[in-house]
Amino acid sequence: MWRLVSCCVLAIALMGCGPMSESEPQVTGAGDYGYGTPGELGELLSRRDAEQVLADRDRMIAEITAELSRVVPGSAWTPNRDPQSTPCGDFGSTDGKSYTSRHYTSNVPVTAALWQTASQAIIDIAARYGYTHVQSRTENASDDNAKRLTIADDDGGVLTFGSSEAANLYVRTGCYLTAEDKRKARDAAPPS
Repeated sequence: MWRLVSCCVLAIALMGCGPMSESEPQVTGAGDYGYGTPGELGELLSRRDAEQVLADRDRMIAEITAELSRVVPGSAWTPNRDPQSTPCGDFGSTDGKSYTSRHYTSNVPVTAALWQTASQAIIDIAARYGYTHVQSRTENASDDNAKRLTIADDDGGVLTFGSSEAANLYVRTGCYLTAEDKRKARDAAPPS
C-alpha cells in the first residue's frame, strides 16, 4: 500500500516539473521569452509568412509542370507523397518550419536532346519566384545517365529536378513562421 502511495506522490511531484500547459512555450536561450532567441526570431519575423511562401511555391510548381508538359511531349505530371513540414535546424529555438512539397513525377523522362530546353525553362520560371542560385545542372546530358538540376533561394529553399527513367520535381522551402506564430511571438515580446 505504501508503495502505491509513494508512486502516486512521486508522479504528482514530477508532473509539476514541466510547463503548466502544452501551449506554454519553452524558453531555450538568452533573451528568449518563449518563441526563440532574438537572433533567430528576428530573422524569421522579417521573412514572409509561411502561407505566402507556400502559395508561391505551389504556383511555381504548377507553372513548371505546365511548361514541362509543353516542352516534353507525352509528359504528364502527377503528385505523390504527402507534403511535409519539419522544424528548422538553423532556427531550432523557434516555431519555424521548412516545408517540402509533394513530389511530382512524370513517367516520360526528359531526353538528352530536350534537357537544355527543359532545364532552362525551369531556371527561368524559378527565378521569378526567387530561386536564382543554380547549384548544379547536368552539362553534356546523355540518355544513359541521370540528369539533375538544383536551384536555391536566399532563405535556404531548394528546388530539385531530375530525370532518368522517369522525371521528378519537388521543392523544400527555407525556414518560415506562419502568420499566427508571428503574431504570438510579437504579442509575447517584452516592451522595448
